Amino acid sequence: TAMAIQALIVSGEPTSSGVIQDALDYLQSTQNTTDAGFPYNPDGGWPGAENSDTNSTAYAVQAIVAAGEDPTAAPWVMNNTNPISFLLSMQLGDGSFEWQPGLGASQIATQQAIPALLGRPIPLEVGELDRCWVQWLPVILEQ
Repeated sequence: TAMAIQALIVSGEPTSSGVIQDALDYLQSTQNTTDAGFPYNPDGGWPGAENSDTNSTAYAVQAIVAAGEDPTAAPWVMNNTNPISFLLSMQLGDGSFEWQPGLGASQIATQQAIPALLGRPIPLEVGELDRCWVQWLPVILEQ
């Protein structure tokens, strides 16, 4: 949902549209009230899937920012904390980030936390496709 929000906004969907607002409402409904982070799957599916994690929280923060909202302000504050505080709590002493508490450093979690903490939604930069890739796209899609 967080990635879809960002894709819709960058493609021109107004942040005030019902689609974006409904998606933000869904994100808010999945936010964990204890730590203000976001889970991979709020309905579970395996042990720990409903717990907040760095990757999901980073994507949610990027969607919140893309929608022009402040992830450190209401309605994203839960129990006097917010998603940014959750992300910062996941940083280890060597600068890396854990996916979930106690699991140790994760390169993917670290890579996803950085743009979120910088307040940069996806895409970080919009550019034109290289003509070479555009020429080969039909061939690639046929395979």
